[in-house]
This record gives sequence, C-alpha cells and structure tokens, in this order.
Amino acid sequence: MSTFVSDIRDITLLRHRGAEVSYTDPFAPSVAIDGDVLESRPLDPQVLRQCDVALIVTDHSQFDYQQITSEASLVFDTRNATQGISASHIVRL
Repeated sequence: MSTFVSDIRDITLLRHRGAEVSYTDPFAPSVAIDGDVLESRPLDPQVLRQCDVALIVTDHSQFDYQQITSEASLVFDTRNATQGISASHIVRL
C-alpha cells in the first residue's frame, strides 16, 4: 500500500505496519526514521494519483486541499482540512 502523508509524525507507525510511505511537509524537508532518510516530496497531481491514500494529519495553510481531494483516489482527513469539499472518497474523523 502506498500512502502519502502530509506530516511526518505517523510515518514510523505506518511503515512498521508495512505501508510504503511518502510525505510532504513544508517545515521538514527531510526526516530520519529507522535509519532511513526520507525526503519531502512535492505535492503535485502525479504524486497524489500514485498513492493509495492521502492521509492529512496537519492543517497547513500552504496545502491546496481542493487539489488533494481532486487528485487522490482516497483521502483520510484527521484535521477537517477538507471541510466544505464534498466528495465520496473523503473520510473524515
């Protein structure tokens, strides 16, 4: 499973459960996790279309949530960042 995460806090947990994780965070261009260095990926349509799920765990004002919901096949929003965007493939906590 390929997961695109908008923050680095949950990457370790997801990776330990077998997920292939990439992330974007404007405040953390790279992060070391379990001996690996991950680089923040650009938030572009191609990256979003390639992931199985886009997981939103922070509400950064720099992100275009309309673009995220338009391009990702599944969006799991833990921060209500997609409030006001109506789509059947958005799961909100």
